[in-house]
Amino acid sequence: MQGPVQTRAVLKGSGFPPNAPVSLIWGTQEGSRVSGNGFAPMEHQLARLTVAADGRLDAPLTIPEDLGGMHTLSIRSGDKTLARTFFAIETSIVSISPTSGPVDTPVTIHLKGVGWTDFDNIYIATYDNAYMGYACGFNSQGDVVINFTAAGSPGIHLIDFYPGIYQGPEKDQQLYRLPQLTYKDDHPGNKIPALRFAFDVTPSPRR
Repeated sequence: MQGPVQTRAVLKGSGFPPNAPVSLIWGTQEGSRVSGNGFAPMEHQLARLTVAADGRLDAPLTIPEDLGGMHTLSIRSGDKTLARTFFAIETSIVSISPTSGPVDTPVTIHLKGVGWTDFDNIYIATYDNAYMGYACGFNSQGDVVINFTAAGSPGIHLIDFYPGIYQGPEKDQQLYRLPQLTYKDDHPGNKIPALRFAFDVTPSPRR
């Protein structure tokens, strides 16, 4: 299963102890690569459920706002895990605001579901194919806000976000934190899409 945060899903299963109370547990990662405190797997209870008399579970589920990538969904009775499945959160676009304005207009792009591994936790941004920098999704649990200032002559300008690699073996340093233009063919992480936005630079008001 996969989709963006807030996806509405249904969790179904059978063979559980009849009429038993169980917990639905969400597995994720929490921490930081830049704080020095490290990171680790974490679990959170999403719901308490009761198994039907025939041993079946059929429960609606809303995917929480969290990091992009693979997460576990476990059915647990006390300390015992009875079943486990997985859900992959995809990166989603919340907004770009505003979408037009004169030179020097502050612009904000908001994303959710950015990942956490070295292969999945950054997007590298370009403005009219010029490198702007990169944004990391781990520290903010996948919720990423990018701020920049509109530039260029009047007309449409393209802002592209490409998958990239945060870090890896030292011998390949020239590959890191740069836009991976061949991401469709050889990005080593999850199938992360490139994202394209457009900003319309309007003529500056006459003084």
